[in-house]
Amino acid sequence: MKRIIFTLLLSFVLVVGVKAQAYSIDTTIVQSLERNLDGARVVLHQDSALDARLSRNFGTTKVDKDGNIATQGYRIQLFSDNKRTSRDEVELRSDAVAEAYPDMHIYVSYLSPFWRLRVGDYRTYEEANKQLQTLKKRFPRYAVEMRIVKDEIVLPLYKE
Repeated sequence: MKRIIFTLLLSFVLVVGVKAQAYSIDTTIVQSLERNLDGARVVLHQDSALDARLSRNFGTTKVDKDGNIATQGYRIQLFSDNKRTSRDEVELRSDAVAEAYPDMHIYVSYLSPFWRLRVGDYRTYEEANKQLQTLKKRFPRYAVEMRIVKDEIVLPLYKE
């Protein structure tokens, strides 16, 4: 009897686990709940402000003439310092990155008293972390200073 109950519970867990994986591609929890599954459908009535907040493009602040959006995301900071030689160091490192990765976006900024060098536009922390590991292998001398930071990123406008 115990073996039968165990088998039934295991089967239930496996079926629920497979169905849960099907929802992993949804953009928001609302879209996940509103999917038609085996003839059953949930309809949610909610304030439009909440719908906007849950949307993929929440936090979009600007759209430029090329159709790119500025939104919150992640970048990799390669350098940040306020020494007298910091400007030269930023230029040296940005040239090295540009040579190794010609398609990577490079951002040099000066916010008194710090010079900063950041690269990339990543939607997720995981995406940034993957590139961070690649950069650490390519530039081991700078690896100790490299880190992922939240920043305003520039991405092409998502169109469905």
